[in-house]
Amino acid sequence: MIYFNLEKIIKEKHINIQDIADSTGLSRNTISQILNNKAKGIQFPTLEKLLDYLDVEIQKLIVYEREFTGELMEFFDVTDHHEYKIEEAFVGSYDMTDAVEEKFISTDFIISYKYRSKNYSINGTFPIWIKYEVSSDKAIQSIQFSTNSDYDDEFRKIISAATDYFKIEDLLWKFICKKGIENLNEYMTHVDESFEISY
Repeated sequence: MIYFNLEKIIKEKHINIQDIADSTGLSRNTISQILNNKAKGIQFPTLEKLLDYLDVEIQKLIVYEREFTGELMEFFDVTDHHEYKIEEAFVGSYDMTDAVEEKFISTDFIISYKYRSKNYSINGTFPIWIKYEVSSDKAIQSIQFSTNSDYDDEFRKIISAATDYFKIEDLLWKFICKKGIENLNEYMTHVDESFEISY
């Protein structure tokens, strides 16, 4: 879809149709047609006058948007800084006769998301707490996730718009696992065999 972005531009610049007409010599009717996207085209001299007066590039005035027919879901890690907490616990059977000491490392993430469909779009952020179980050789054994009500409120908005909830949820958890493992592996390069930080 191609449309004129004149209405947004004149609001940003705090001008009106009469200001444009007085400065460019264009008729109010011509400007109004462009403003309301009623014009079926525009002549180069008219376009040039508008661009010169508004002092904008052509892509600012004339916008092309590819028609979107599907769904798009994007996630981003926008955490300023990951703080890691190391805990120790004994894991084993009920009587703990075979108990072994395991390390657990936890941190918080701030996840930003963008969802878009043909008729709906939404974006926002929510926090996620991640806990990793790590073996003595610093290999990741398991990952646990936890969220609060912020996640529930935000994700409910997406679910209400999405045609495939399970697909979007799967994308989210895959993203968190990937980013979580990447960040933890980077962190573990600074942890010695005693699980002490050694920068």
